[in-house]
Amino acid sequence: MNDEQDTRRLVDVAVDAVGPAGGQTFTYHLPGSFANISAGEAVLVEYGRRNAIGVVLGPADFDAGRETKPVIARIRGDGPLLPQLQVDLARFVTTHYLAPPALVIRDCHVNRACNSERRQEA
Repeated sequence: MNDEQDTRRLVDVAVDAVGPAGGQTFTYHLPGSFANISAGEAVLVEYGRRNAIGVVLGPADFDAGRETKPVIARIRGDGPLLPQLQVDLARFVTTHYLAPPALVIRDCHVNRACNSERRQEA
């Protein structure tokens, strides 16, 4: 292992994927240009043979023996898609109810968008 791998920042990402793999989070590392990505931000990651959208759930545990893929791009530059409170709630729902992380995140985001539309109409 080189020093770059020892100091890189690992994050758990809920990847919007179909099938049994969609029921877990995946660990990616942040290249230097994305060092300031925070929980709740949408990112583009390599997933199998394709690129997929995911949401950063927070820091991952460092494992020196684990090879990780880098986050390819930040989807939005204006901050997190979900606030920290919703990320924490999504993590709780995922672990407590064994729900797929990407589906929980998607539902949190849809509800947030619907609520903001209702506020604008009022």
